[in-house]
Amino acid sequence: MRQAKDSKSLSHVIVSSDDDEILALGRKYGFMSLKRPAKFATDDAPIGAAILDAVSRSGIELRDSDVIVLLEPTSPLRPKSFIDRCVEKFLTSDADSGVSIGLSNSQHPLFSLVRKPNGELKRYDGQDLKYIRRQELEDVHFLDGSFYSTQLGQLKHSSQMYGGKVLGLPVEKWQEVEIDDEIDFAIAERLGEIYAAQL
Repeated sequence: MRQAKDSKSLSHVIVSSDDDEILALGRKYGFMSLKRPAKFATDDAPIGAAILDAVSRSGIELRDSDVIVLLEPTSPLRPKSFIDRCVEKFLTSDADSGVSIGLSNSQHPLFSLVRKPNGELKRYDGQDLKYIRRQELEDVHFLDGSFYSTQLGQLKHSSQMYGGKVLGLPVEKWQEVEIDDEIDFAIAERLGEIYAAQL
């Protein structure tokens, strides 16, 4: 929330949650805090629908060309001015959406394996397993979760935070932690300590 507070690009910030403690923290920062309806607060609820619900209940008048930014709390390692830099890159592009991306070479799809019941390994694409030099592979990326942006009209049309022409916004390797369990939390906490001067 501090990162959103420090941003110069965000005209409004809405905290949407079903957790009263998080909502109270949002109000402490001066943000609009809206209780998320139960149907949008499950693990499998589409985030796009939750955002549209929050926008519609906020009372903020927005045009379809206005930009919506999503900052996922499970990807918390954002350097100072990161949000503003991403917004600027998106606004100066011809993209319909922008997403932060990490480099995924160590988890390249060609290194993904399926283990058969008898223990035999096959590549995920069904090909036989063979040695591949990572240096010879084309770079691949994954959605990092630190930043999403899209025009409201695109969000209304697809109920997704990205679609159409999507702009990739690279992040540093240390930002790539996504908190899904206690191990991820411990890693993120330690990285936050190491890179505290940049946060």
